[in-house]
Amino acid sequence: MSEQRIIGAAISGYVSALLWVNTCKADQDGEMQPIDLHKRESLGCFDRKDQERITDFVREFIAENQDDFDEYIEQSSALSHSRAEQFGHDLLLTRSGHGAGFWDRGLGDLGDRLSAAARVYGDTSAEYSPVFGLELTEW
Repeated sequence: MSEQRIIGAAISGYVSALLWVNTCKADQDGEMQPIDLHKRESLGCFDRKDQERITDFVREFIAENQDDFDEYIEQSSALSHSRAEQFGHDLLLTRSGHGAGFWDRGLGDLGDRLSAAARVYGDTSAEYSPVFGLELTEW
């Protein structure tokens, strides 16, 4: 599988995790409710600016941690595409401080290095507005 497709799979996993853990909208009473993710698990549900921010972040993170990315992909008997999706998923979970991620995969020093690298970027989330649709927020 080409490196471009592997990176695309990592981006897909990142977006899937982003939507899975962070997406909600206000109902008629103002209460926040999760969006039906079965209809929205793709990069295309973000505007172009946020698509570029997500894609650039994942690509840059992989480039800055290329040796660890390669080791992560090689450590699994799963197809590299599936492993790359899991990498993207773990990147979002670790970056945002959720209860799972690189550090929780039994990867030893590799998991520790990737966790430390991801945490410096801080939390990110996707919020839904009926006016603006999905918007990426970072802090």
